[in-house]
Parts: sequence; C-alpha cells; structure tokens
Amino acid sequence: MKQFFFSLLVLVVASVSLVNAQGTHKIIPFSRKDFTVLDSAEYKFIFKLHFVRDVKKGEKFENDLIVLAGKDFVKTESIWPEPEQDPDKMRAGKKIWTEGRGLGGTEVFKNLKEGKEMVTVKLTTPSQPFIYEEALSKQTWKVSREKWKILGYTCQKATTSFLGRNYTAWFTKEIPVQNGPWKFGGLPGMILKVSDAEQHYVFECTGVERLKKKVPIVKYNYYKKYEKTTREELNKLIKWMHDDAYTYVIYFSPQLEGQVDSTASNRKTPYNPIELE
Repeated sequence: MKQFFFSLLVLVVASVSLVNAQGTHKIIPFSRKDFTVLDSAEYKFIFKLHFVRDVKKGEKFENDLIVLAGKDFVKTESIWPEPEQDPDKMRAGKKIWTEGRGLGGTEVFKNLKEGKEMVTVKLTTPSQPFIYEEALSKQTWKVSREKWKILGYTCQKATTSFLGRNYTAWFTKEIPVQNGPWKFGGLPGMILKVSDAEQHYVFECTGVERLKKKVPIVKYNYYKKYEKTTREELNKLIKWMHDDAYTYVIYFSPQLEGQVDSTASNRKTPYNPIELE
C-alpha cells in the first residue's frame, strides 16, 4: 500500500503543471519495443470516439481507437504515433506526446477464454502505467427490431444501462465477431456504433478489415512492471487529480509546499468520466 501511494504521489507531481497549468492531458505513448503476444487478430476495426470533456462548455475531443479481435482476446487500444516516431526517441529536445484525454491512454484486454478483463491506463506522466483486472464486463441488452445501415452492414438496435450511463448500440450479425469497442459486448454480433443518451461518449466504427495476415494482439511490457490497482481506486485517483491536484500532492508530501504551483488548487480541470459508477 505504501508503494501504491508513493506511485500516486509521483504521478500527481508530474501531472500538476501538465494538467492544470496547460489545461491538457497529453501523454507519452507506450513503448512498443518490448511486448508479450496474447493472441492473433483475425479482424481489425477502426473506431472514432467523440467525447465531451467539459459538459458546461460543450468542449469536444476525439480519440482514434483500434479494436483487434482474435479467438481468445479482443483488445481496444489507441492509435499511437507511427514507428518512425518512436516515443522513446527525442525530437528537437522534446518527447513525442499523444492525446491522453478520454480513452487515449487506456487499453482494454478482454480474455474471452477465462472470462476476465484487464485494463491498463497511462496518465499524464512518463512513470509506469496502472493495471487492474476484473470479471469480463457484462451488459443486459434490450434488442429491438429497428435496423440501420453502417458501412454497408445491416445493424440492429439494442439498449442498455452500464456504469451509470444509458447506451444505444447498433450491432451487425454480418461479421463473425460478437463483441464491441472498449468494454462493450454481449450481443449476437459486432457493435459498430454505441453512444450514451447525452451523446457525451459516441463510439463510431469507420473501418472494418478482415486480416489476410493475422496481426498479434500484444500487451506492452512498459518498464517491465505495471502498478496494480482496482477500477474504483484508479477512478478516485483521477477524479482527485482533476479536482485539486495541489492539495493532493501537499497532503502526501508536505515538503513540496512552495515547489509546486499553489494556484493549481484554485483551478479545476473539466472531468466527465465515461464511468459514473
């Protein structure tokens, strides 16, 4: 537990200037030099996630996501910089950053064989990312007869409530994959679009590819070690960081008072998490 709180402290100290002073959530991408292969993907889906970060101002952002579907694993990951823009390299003395707001720093691994879900989250800091594991997420869907064409596929409508939000999904049986982006799944087909009732989080598939050559589904061995936590603990941490990063830092490390921008305590960073429960 002591090691966990120390890691949180390092995380927030490194994030105060980035999150509050600049009002941004840029992150250094996962290094792709070292990884563990979990499965091979037969299908690749490209998704665009549109999300509202600041509800009052209606401030919108986007994430580009990839869903790789294999026999035993389905992974949702961010589209990272191209290989020639390796995050380990330096350009003009600056590290390569990528979008970290929304789900930009999140990877979801669905272990279909064991019924487990592993989530890794990298925040605005170069330190090791967090990881938690829990039972595979399940949604109770109500399927209707309403249909709609997406990317040429006939899709059917379904609705559910999940982690505090009400969602409408459109899934197709014309693709031999029964899953979806992020933590969504459990329908008799592939979800090509899903959005909450407020349109704060909208996942929209923009490309479907049946892979001629299987692509490995990998877990990056970032710094060889992830900081283990739980979904609840991580969500509390991220909320606290947005609400008052300065007070958090000083609470755990009083000796830093005067070294960290104290005015950060008076500034809240907009926070509209996808998980409300």
